[in-house]
Amino acid sequence: MGAASCRGPRIVGGDRASYLSGVRSGRVKGKAAAPPKGWALVKGFLAGPHANLTAATLRTADLRRANLTGVTLTKADLPGARLASRRDTHIKGRPRRFRADGEIVGGTLKR
Repeated sequence: MGAASCRGPRIVGGDRASYLSGVRSGRVKGKAAAPPKGWALVKGFLAGPHANLTAATLRTADLRRANLTGVTLTKADLPGARLASRRDTHIKGRPRRFRADGEIVGGTLKR
């Protein structure tokens, strides 16, 4: 399955996480009642493994529930974002702005 773009998806049943790999979202409204493990709906964006967060505005976003392994962060705006203490890997792209206490080195998020 290739990358998908969506606005306000409703996914039920099955392995929902596999349907979201490569998703590029924005302006999603409402609350995610039960997002798949490793995924979070944050400031209108679906964040999780292999999500495409290119140019996402995630200033001060709480991304602690999202697994950012394989995520694309090209030109994303992340100052003040709250990140999990684990190390997420295979991150692609360079954010426009990032946290003062973190960096991406060789595709790995380090704090």
